[in-house]
Amino acid sequence: MAMYTEMYINVDLKIDEKHKEFEIIKKVVEHDFSYLENNGFPATWGQLFCSMSYYTPNTACSLLTYSEVGGWSLLGKGDIENYNKDIEKFFSWIRPFVDGNKGDFIGYIRDEDNRTPQLIYL
Repeated sequence: MAMYTEMYINVDLKIDEKHKEFEIIKKVVEHDFSYLENNGFPATWGQLFCSMSYYTPNTACSLLTYSEVGGWSLLGKGDIENYNKDIEKFFSWIRPFVDGNKGDFIGYIRDEDNRTPQLIYL
């Protein structure tokens, strides 16, 4: 059994809608389980920005926004039972597409037994 784990991410992206990776990010935001699974990604990534437990605040959000000045940005928060470390896999997968510098804060992970979040940096 996995622990319920909360995640938060807030990043600018250095890819646009023409890149295949952008489509994956879009499907994560849209909670499209079948698309993700049919394209070799964990279906649970479609749950990352949902609220699935009462161990963390009952809030969830998933926004993919565009600005003429800064390009695309991703904001997401939710919690899942973190089977197979899917949250950590998502952070590892998205890192190359984040517009930032080494050491920039991009989010956090916090499980149900730990009040102190694990901060995630580039």
